[in-house]
Amino acid sequence: MGIPKVTVQCECGDKLLIPYGAAQACRCGRSWDTQQIPASDYAALQATLRRFRRNEAAFVMVALGVVAALVLVGRAAPVWITIPAFALAWLRWFRPWWKARKQSRLRDLPTWTLTPSGGPKP
Repeated sequence: MGIPKVTVQCECGDKLLIPYGAAQACRCGRSWDTQQIPASDYAALQATLRRFRRNEAAFVMVALGVVAALVLVGRAAPVWITIPAFALAWLRWFRPWWKARKQSRLRDLPTWTLTPSGGPKP
């Protein structure tokens, strides 16, 4: 997995995806350097995202384990009944709640204002 990218909105309107710790020039001539972001802040952001991905993967693994256990003990009929109900509950209630919770946690993290070097003056 590569270095996660930072989205930078240039003053000219372009959006740049720059790897953390790197610099990149926009078409307008401004150069953006993501090393202006404190390493501790960026590490906190990455830790939060990793935690949410791990929790989602764990939830899926538990669900698959329950399905596999039911199939192995010969109780596959309840699986075919509960899978649609589980999918509906997941898509209708759990997923929107989880997404809102994740966005709320991400909103609480710090944001950064990068200053460009070079390029046209605003």
